[in-house]
Amino acid sequence: MANACEHLSKLIQTGSYPLFLSLEFIEYLLKRGEYGAAGKILKVAEGAGAKHPLLDEHHISWLWCVGKPKAALSFGIKSANHWRRSYLFAAVAGLYVLNGCEKKSDYYFRVANALAAEELRRKHPKRQPAYTL
Repeated sequence: MANACEHLSKLIQTGSYPLFLSLEFIEYLLKRGEYGAAGKILKVAEGAGAKHPLLDEHHISWLWCVGKPKAALSFGIKSANHWRRSYLFAAVAGLYVLNGCEKKSDYYFRVANALAAEELRRKHPKRQPAYTL
């Protein structure tokens, strides 16, 4: 795994590796519990200037998995407010659920729901969300 990460790191730094493949590899590493390798690839991708809400979502997960819940929440809130994506607000809500903060999780789930409805209306103007708060 170390050789693959090292090779991928070099490709990312030179800009010759697509971001979506980096995202897939990071997700694979997180699912396997390879947090050190995932963190290294995250750091390299972000250091190379990659910016994407899915990259931030993986970063939030990585922070939580390595035992940094406060950092995960802080980064998640900043990222969610920056990108305004429903899934980032839902991730923050999920972290609050895990921390036992029901009121805060409810708030972020409501924001996620509202944004998801807005995203659906933008992509499919004739379709209505199945459920709104």
